Amino acid sequence: MNETTTRVVAGALIQYEDAILLLRRARDFRGVNTGTGLWEPPGGTVEPGEKIEEALRREVREETGIRVGNDEPELVTVLNYMVEDKQSAVHRFHVLYAVFVDDLPQVRLDDEHDEYAMVRSKAQLDQIKMIDELREFIAELVS
Repeated sequence: MNETTTRVVAGALIQYEDAILLLRRARDFRGVNTGTGLWEPPGGTVEPGEKIEEALRREVREETGIRVGNDEPELVTVLNYMVEDKQSAVHRFHVLYAVFVDDLPQVRLDDEHDEYAMVRSKAQLDQIKMIDELREFIAELVS
């Protein structure tokens, strides 16, 4: 039987005009041997004692170089899904916030990601590898 852990993940739906920023993972998720090549919004695990909004700002800055303002981010949804390999599983609660930007983001990727894209359509989403729950939700936003 797989060992299961739970993680809370803060994610940013960074929106410029009609597009949403997505990043492609260059390595696996923490705790499981899977995830490389998946596309996702910028964000990451909330550390013990850290507020979700603090994690959101920290992760977005680390992964993209983009600074999320000090205004209260707008909570959009919470998705939950499993990420697993043969030995272990991670139940992820992905807390997604809307972050609106006035200018096209200047993205500086960290070593956790190797590519980024501004996604504008469901057709674009259908061409990339994503966790189904993320794809379905983001498809509603870009349709």
